[in-house]
Amino acid sequence: MPGHLPAPLFPLRVKTVINNETDHPVVTVVFMQAANAAFSQQITIHVENASLRSVLSTIKKQSGYRVLYSTEVLERSVPVTLQLKNATLEQVLAQTFVLQPLTYKVENGTILIGVKPPAPVFTETPLLKEIVVKGTVTSDKGEPIPGAAIIEKGTQNGTATDVKRPVYPSA
Repeated sequence: MPGHLPAPLFPLRVKTVINNETDHPVVTVVFMQAANAAFSQQITIHVENASLRSVLSTIKKQSGYRVLYSTEVLERSVPVTLQLKNATLEQVLAQTFVLQPLTYKVENGTILIGVKPPAPVFTETPLLKEIVVKGTVTSDKGEPIPGAAIIEKGTQNGTATDVKRPVYPSA
């Protein structure tokens, strides 16, 4: 219906007086108190191995918050066991999702459910690839030099040459 506004999340009766500076702080306080009261609302829930869907339904009924999720997202959930009395919405949600592969976000009177991003995978990979150096150390005349020291620059890795075999530095 054109010009029709949806019902507010926290219906309040507020008298609006235009151009009256003294009413502005009062109106602000009323809205802030209403929002804080809803978020700090006390929730009691006792469930054992319950589906996440049923737990979210209970949270919705007791808090008045809407809950948005897709069926595909909830299919990933695990059963929930909770024993909470007079807990805040944040406490209930934190306990509900602690073992879930899902996450939540509370925004404008709505609890949004989504999939947790994958944890970063850290693998130990060498920064530099190890290479094998083969060759012979020779004099200016092209003759092999037995016992010449070969050291990897910036390390203590090294070896010595041998007349009978090519050079293979040891790591």
